[in-house]
Amino acid sequence: MDCWMSPLWCKGCCVDVHIHSPFHRVEMWTGRYFKQSSLMDIGYVLHLGCNRQHNDDQSQSTPTSSSVVLVHSTGIFTQKVVWCTCNVPRHLQLLRHRLYPASTKNPCTAFTFDVLEYFYMDALECKTAAMKFYTKLCRFTNNSFPDSVPVSTFLVLE
Repeated sequence: MDCWMSPLWCKGCCVDVHIHSPFHRVEMWTGRYFKQSSLMDIGYVLHLGCNRQHNDDQSQSTPTSSSVVLVHSTGIFTQKVVWCTCNVPRHLQLLRHRLYPASTKNPCTAFTFDVLEYFYMDALECKTAAMKFYTKLCRFTNNSFPDSVPVSTFLVLE
């Protein structure tokens, strides 16, 4: 939906074309109508870091992945993220990709610098409260069912 002229692609081509556009909204043809979908649903994976091989410790060379809620100015997305195998903390991996983590311990939500700048300008010029801005992002994500927008969950470790 965010690509110019909204071209039609198969799943594989759509993922390939969006390698550097993880926050584009997509729809999938069901055979009868176009249904709102996500890049993650069609196989998109966001790779963070170098994922280089470590000769000294084989266990570190296997990339790990998890789902992360990413908030962008076009909406709120759940993305599968493959983390770098280096000894760089996850919150720093996110920051290196211009994603501001909601937590420094096991981040499961991050905000693009773009949405932070957008909120700053909205708050500065329009006096928009944070909750109203979040509601607007929920509407961008799913205008028909804004309450169905993903919200990250986390585990509290003692």
